[in-house]
Amino acid sequence: MRRLSGLLFKTVLVLLFALSIYDFVLARKREIYPSASGAANLKEEYDPSLAKLNSEKSFLAYADSEYDRLPSPDRDSAAYALIVGDLARNRFYHEYLTYRPGNNFLAWVIARITGKSVNEIWIPDHILKSNKAICGQQSMVVMSALKQRGFRVRAVYFAHPVFGGHFAVETYYKGGWHFFDPDIEPDADILLSRNRPSIAEIANDTALLVSAYKHRDREEITTLLSSYNYGPENQLVSPSVYFFQVTTYWLSQTLWIIILAGWLLFLRKKKLSSTFNPDPSLINAPTVR
Repeated sequence: MRRLSGLLFKTVLVLLFALSIYDFVLARKREIYPSASGAANLKEEYDPSLAKLNSEKSFLAYADSEYDRLPSPDRDSAAYALIVGDLARNRFYHEYLTYRPGNNFLAWVIARITGKSVNEIWIPDHILKSNKAICGQQSMVVMSALKQRGFRVRAVYFAHPVFGGHFAVETYYKGGWHFFDPDIEPDADILLSRNRPSIAEIANDTALLVSAYKHRDREEITTLLSSYNYGPENQLVSPSVYFFQVTTYWLSQTLWIIILAGWLLFLRKKKLSSTFNPDPSLINAPTVR
């Protein structure tokens, strides 16, 4: 029985170790899709070369470098916000992004057991590890990047009886709020010609809305955008979601180390105990003179 338990323990340990390195060995290669040739078939803006921006640090560094390349007269808050917005809409293609067994198996298992979408990724640095993301995830990257550069940001939520929900972002500069939708990707030139209006201005101007979203069904998009609601200013992911995802993410990478360390500590204590504990039969034995 002891031998079977030891074999089971070693099997679990090896499995946890394999899962912790799977994301680095196989899963990251799979995330390169779609390739440059495949990107041409996507009905959205997507640049596979931006896959190198796989962290918030590299994303912000790239945005900063693009901003620094602008002529001095063109450098202002509006220019930086536009760079971040355009960068996000070209960084991702639209597809549901969740944690996998290879990068957060704990969140993946909990999602399977509970039936809840707790494995849907909301931490910007984790989102940038992939090339795919849905509306809220792309907007979360924009919000986080701009907030780190001192911008005020807020989420914009939508609901449609058929289309479903949608998530975009507004940021504040030059005395007003300005709307960015990196996932559905409205015509950037049309919105720029109107100084990147707020969602309230867009929703109240049917001609502007329809022309900016001319690639979408007219009735669907007008109904969707007219349902807008704002999230709290400067609030990204909720503290509870952040704690859960960070904790399960790092435990998924290190749990095998924790278990191994605990097992080795147990063996060491067991060895020390057997070395220093005398034979009970010798305790209080008569002394031979």
